[in-house]
Amino acid sequence: VNEDECILGVAPNSKIELQATAPSDSLYALQNNMKFIKHDKYYQKILSQIKEEVVVAVVDSGSDQLNPDLEGRHWRNTVEQNGQVGVDDDGNGFVDDIFGYSWACYIGGDKPFYAWWMPHGEHVSGIIAAVTDNNIGISGVAGQKAKIMNLNVIYTGNPAFPCNGGEQDLVLAIRAIRYAADNGARVVNLSMGTFGRNSMMEDVMRYAVSKG
Repeated sequence: VNEDECILGVAPNSKIELQATAPSDSLYALQNNMKFIKHDKYYQKILSQIKEEVVVAVVDSGSDQLNPDLEGRHWRNTVEQNGQVGVDDDGNGFVDDIFGYSWACYIGGDKPFYAWWMPHGEHVSGIIAAVTDNNIGISGVAGQKAKIMNLNVIYTGNPAFPCNGGEQDLVLAIRAIRYAADNGARVVNLSMGTFGRNSMMEDVMRYAVSKG
């Protein structure tokens, strides 16, 4: 071996792994989904390769813009935000849709209605986009690279808000998907289901895909 100039030396081979530090989020250790995808090892590398923030439309029960673990993670319609209250400033057919829109119950103003007694939409939004490494709550899979477009289609019958007659029909989700496609969402999340096929749902899904 010493006489062969092509061999520099001999030593045991071994496996190497990336050294990683888990985010500081207080509930991160309870997020089994992160362990499954090895989030602590790869999230910094993956997110560094994403050049632009991705708008994710969450078609669900809405989420609270005041949640500190979603601070800065909500999509904003800047034309409506900087426009006049009660006016469809961007001409998209929806008035004051600053953070998204609610078909289930719409109060308007700077904070669209969300079903605080049914926080499913907020739960989903957190899994996607909760701020990572901020010492509170959980860590979002996409962390600081996702913006949540808030689309509320769920009404669960809270007697304090008797609007919309308890309607939560499939047609509301169809309208929300079209809104998402027309207003810049790149991803649509629907954590819900129904029975059978629906031609209108299939059509709007194809429409959303065609919009990129």
